[in-house]
Amino acid sequence: MLFAVNEFVSADQLSYTYVTDIHDARHLLAALSQEEVVALDTETYWDAKAARSRVSLVQLATRGDVLIVLDALAVDLDVVRELVESPSVLMAAHNAIFDETMLIGEGLKPVSFVDTLRLARSALRLPSYSLQAVAAHLLRVVLDKNLQKSNWRRRPLTKDQLRYAALDAHITLHVFDELRRVLEEQGRWAPALASATLRRKDDAKKRSRRERSPQTPAAPLTDEEKNFRS
Repeated sequence: MLFAVNEFVSADQLSYTYVTDIHDARHLLAALSQEEVVALDTETYWDAKAARSRVSLVQLATRGDVLIVLDALAVDLDVVRELVESPSVLMAAHNAIFDETMLIGEGLKPVSFVDTLRLARSALRLPSYSLQAVAAHLLRVVLDKNLQKSNWRRRPLTKDQLRYAALDAHITLHVFDELRRVLEEQGRWAPALASATLRRKDDAKKRSRRERSPQTPAAPLTDEEKNFRS
């Protein structure tokens, strides 16, 4: 699963809570509203009847070592609404547009999602900006992504699948903090954060009506980056 690893991200020793009960979910998520940053990742599957991808898991990680793997097939995702729609909590995700789109498809309205892929593009010069590549560069870890396209709809999920899912959120949080450190050293954290924070389309339209001077658009994602899951 994870090789040549720093001690703080040992896959075998990673402690996470797999949540399949709505009451447990509410209890665990209640404390997250006080966090400055929460890392988020999703695992998805193709729903042939609906002809679209659906969310299977939502993984959440905090600096206080809270690591939650929420089963979206067992628990109504409305339970994460307060968190993902909060303007006061930064939600860090790698290729955040993917996770944001998936959550919108489940009826949520994400706010304050920060894309660590875009932060990485601002801070680093790499041949690839996948989570695997960025983690290798910043954290000196090698992530095994073989389970990324496994069957996330089938239940029960394997222990390897759950560890894989939890690890992605855990790594994303550390990547966010390392990118922040690098960008602060470069004196570019504030503009990079603004550029990497996703804006909902309705908010963008309101801003465009208020803004009279032309703005320099953020660089568009490449075709490779559009395909990154995390």
